[in-house]
Amino acid sequence: MHNINTGVLTIAAGAGVTLNGADVLTVAQYQSGTIFFTSASSAIFFPTAKTVTSAVVQVKNVEFATETTTTSATLVDTGLTLSITPTSASNKILVFYSQNFFNQSAERFSVALLRGATNIHQTQGGGQVANVVHHANAQFLDSPATTSATTYKMQMRKENAGGSALVAQFNATQTGKSTMTLMEVTP
Repeated sequence: MHNINTGVLTIAAGAGVTLNGADVLTVAQYQSGTIFFTSASSAIFFPTAKTVTSAVVQVKNVEFATETTTTSATLVDTGLTLSITPTSASNKILVFYSQNFFNQSAERFSVALLRGATNIHQTQGGGQVANVVHHANAQFLDSPATTSATTYKMQMRKENAGGSALVAQFNATQTGKSTMTLMEVTP
């Protein structure tokens, strides 16, 4: 027996029969096991290890190549954004992003992944050499715990305000397109 339903499976024993010494047995989502009858009126449920691995429910993808420039030390949107509506609040969202930059100065910069207005992942790059193309690539497994539309977006900032600009999403001949992929996966 394997419960692939969206919730708890309840098994009611027939008249005069007990399962694990009770009249009712509950089996959690994705739990499986074997029911073994020890007599005509008694059965034992032997749970097995979780046999269903994570499954991909849906995939969303976007490419973005519009130039965005900043000299700010405060995070600003790069324009790379994508929304997904999870089918279950217990599912997770696996985020893949590849954000391209052209750093006109030898300063460090930060790249942030946000769910709505919440910064959920941040990395740093740059430094030492001016006029260099950088690629911020990462994967992040998020638990939004909702079935409402959820927006993920990228932001960037220079470590020090002013000076030469940090440019995201140059045209395709200079840095290529930035991309984001969202995958809803079961736990």
